[in-house]
Amino acid sequence: MNTTQHAVSTTPSSSVLSNLKKKPKVRDWLDLSPTGELQIHTGKVEIGQGILHALMRIACDELGLSPSGVKALAANTTRSPDEAVTSGSLSVQDSGATVRHVCAYVREACLQVYAQQRCVAKEAVLIKDGQLKAGAHSAQLVSFITDALLDATVSLQALPTKPTHDNPDVLLLNKSPAFTQRQDIAQKIMGQFEYIQDLVKPQMSWGLVLHPRTLKGQLIPERLSRFERLALNISGIERVVYDGALVGVLASSEHDLTRCAALLELESLWDESLSAIPSELQNNQHIGDWLQAQPLESQTITSQGVGPYTARVSSTTTSPSDLQGPAVSVTASFTRPFVQHASIGLSTAWARWRGDDKVHGEPSQLEVISHSQGIYNLRRDLGLAFGLPEQSVTVEHHAGAGCYGHNGADDVAYDAAWLARFKPEYWVRVQWRREDELGLSPMSAAMAVKITATASESGQLLSWETDLWSQGHGTRPGRESTPALLGAWQVDQSVHAAPILVAVNAPLQNGGGAERNAVPLYDIPNWAVYNHRVLSTPFRVSALRSLGAQVNVFALESVIDLLAERLNMDPLTFRLNNLKDPRARAVLARVAQMSNWSALSARERLDGEGWGLGFAKYKNSSAYCAVVAHVKVSETVQVMSLDLCADIGQVVHEDGANNQIEGGAIQSMSLTLLEQAQLGLDGVRSKDWAHYPIARFGQTPTLKVSLIDPMNSPSSGAGECSIGPTAAALANAVSQAISARIYNMPLNAENLLQSLES
Repeated sequence: MNTTQHAVSTTPSSSVLSNLKKKPKVRDWLDLSPTGELQIHTGKVEIGQGILHALMRIACDELGLSPSGVKALAANTTRSPDEAVTSGSLSVQDSGATVRHVCAYVREACLQVYAQQRCVAKEAVLIKDGQLKAGAHSAQLVSFITDALLDATVSLQALPTKPTHDNPDVLLLNKSPAFTQRQDIAQKIMGQFEYIQDLVKPQMSWGLVLHPRTLKGQLIPERLSRFERLALNISGIERVVYDGALVGVLASSEHDLTRCAALLELESLWDESLSAIPSELQNNQHIGDWLQAQPLESQTITSQGVGPYTARVSSTTTSPSDLQGPAVSVTASFTRPFVQHASIGLSTAWARWRGDDKVHGEPSQLEVISHSQGIYNLRRDLGLAFGLPEQSVTVEHHAGAGCYGHNGADDVAYDAAWLARFKPEYWVRVQWRREDELGLSPMSAAMAVKITATASESGQLLSWETDLWSQGHGTRPGRESTPALLGAWQVDQSVHAAPILVAVNAPLQNGGGAERNAVPLYDIPNWAVYNHRVLSTPFRVSALRSLGAQVNVFALESVIDLLAERLNMDPLTFRLNNLKDPRARAVLARVAQMSNWSALSARERLDGEGWGLGFAKYKNSSAYCAVVAHVKVSETVQVMSLDLCADIGQVVHEDGANNQIEGGAIQSMSLTLLEQAQLGLDGVRSKDWAHYPIARFGQTPTLKVSLIDPMNSPSSGAGECSIGPTAAALANAVSQAISARIYNMPLNAENLLQSLES
């Protein structure tokens, strides 16, 4: 790579400054292996999104190295920087930007030293194929990464970064297979990749941890005694243990555990009657009524910021009598039921206790291997749960089968740690069963949204008012004074109290939770959002991909289409009339071109055929995305195609970004059309795929993705930006196809019929 030009200076973002304040040395982020390989240390974890590959590309780009000489290491709490949770589509934006800044600092330092050695100006030194070149002389760049440089404090000032868009050497290298192809993908396809489920330890036991099906289930001693007697008659079952409502089994093989688990089909071990499960939630027909009837904590969001809830203020809305000329107004209410994380891969963890030598005073040490999204947060809560200082707990990340929100990874890590206490010095492996994965993982909160919006006859939005009701969207570990781990809530509380936590929302400046994307991006003179957090906790809820954005964009963009319909305006034209943001307009224009939108209105539609448009800027601060959906509707909705255009800022890995955007669209399609939890007095009843359908491979539509890469714009995350716009595009396409609006997700046969009948 030729770096004779340093055309752009980059000022560190707030996230980079925060990272470098906590970990200011080069060595905190980069070092060299004994063989001279550059190693990247990151607190972000690989959950299928390709972050380790993206970080490798960033380092190679900044330092002029080939991919064979760079490796991004899996996160662990003994070595990696603490970057909190891998969530919110922030990995490239935060960790990637930090690695880029650190690598730029290292590059400039190496250039400076080599230039001084050769008695030339720094600008005369080239970097190509990992070599520093000055005239006829050359040297390996990594040879200048000394211990002194690794121990140096990274500059917080703006650093030059080389242009890559017009450099032939860079373009050639960036298109090479080593850059474009993730090695882990080929390994996964060929069955060679080692997931956490595949690990084997030389000194290990197999564990099964059994939970009540509701948050307050109580163990029935007589049934436990029968279960223990029957379990111990199975060869290979070593021990049955319990604490509070938790029951654990240790075995010498996984097969023995499977036989033991079959005993649970005979009878439940718990009395679930103490959990007050509202009957209104059992058929998903009264979600909105139930949400609005609960104890609430409300706040008001306006252009002045977030404040306490106030009664409706006249300045936030505009009545038709105040307008110059005629206007149209729309009021509409939308709901989504509880939906499940529904991971295909099962949550798995390993744990081992060492030490605890009371004679010599050696403290206990807990080692955990987990596919958690937040290894430091998990370490903190494990310490709280077991009364250990954080430095006595080590958490190592190992890839699971993918993740898109707060799944059971942290909970099963607690299960493994709890059960391993009964067999010190042994690794204990615990893997949830399918019914655990679907029945115990946190769900995404049910939501209800009511919007009133007004537009002028000429198509200008005048006022907007949103009320939304939802539980919070976060019960992740590491954020409260007591552990947010399911098992810790269910053991005896006399030693380490761990009450059931009520879900909270992230602050709006950090993206929000239930209110994420509830604030319209459109140019509206008067608007207000009223966020009503539901404080009841009949079921545990937490983060699912995009949090509240899927529902809010579904509702917001449906109202936009309703207004366009009332005004007899083209939906695209109406949106463009109310958007000044050039990047927003650009993605809408590009997706219209991709889908040939201008010809769709003139095209003769078949019965049950429809097209719909959806748009959002994720969190109103991240990536832009616009989607056009083509559907055919009979008894069910068949998605024919999805055209997606996104602006995620500087694109690090185009194929990886496309994968994330496509994956988000497919998951959103599944959530929007199919998914809803089946609930009963005994907890979650949709505990298998027959009762919780998700989109299958055969239902995958034709997908086209186009990326707009604006010059000099920092990277934004791609993983969640397509969730809301896809849901909205599908809602608008289905409504066109059946000539009726569907207000309640999922858009399944039952809700389709209900919409037609109303």
